[in-house]
Amino acid sequence: ADPGPVAELRGRLRRLLETGEGYGPERVLAKLPLVDLLEERAAVLARLGQHQAALGIYAQRLGDARAALDYCERRYRPDDPASKQVYLDLLRVYLQPPDGAAPMTMQGLGLLSRYMDRMEPAAALDLVPQDTGLRALGGLFEGLLRR
Repeated sequence: ADPGPVAELRGRLRRLLETGEGYGPERVLAKLPLVDLLEERAAVLARLGQHQAALGIYAQRLGDARAALDYCERRYRPDDPASKQVYLDLLRVYLQPPDGAAPMTMQGLGLLSRYMDRMEPAAALDLVPQDTGLRALGGLFEGLLRR
């Protein structure tokens, strides 16, 4: 079977789930399988404002850091209390993953060094594991001092 038409159909479904009207996101979420259609599940979670859960799908379950960053870039609004926390939500997914998954410390520190200006510094630093070496935090502190 040609994956082209299936991929196109799934893309259309995701766009509908992200922006469409006339459906109950909670009901759709309850009907989606837990192991398949993960990107569609993330679209519904985003619609419900459950950013951390949606980012967990991209970063942890799909292992797609680029998709997680794209998600943050599309949703970040500094003047909106709900969406201005989206980078902090991704940092939390990296450094305090659910279900006992191993922390993705290097990805989290990379996110911190590049996007600290889009996070509350004290809240972000609280998420960094206490056993993180000073050398790993060097670039982060350089960026903070330049601001």
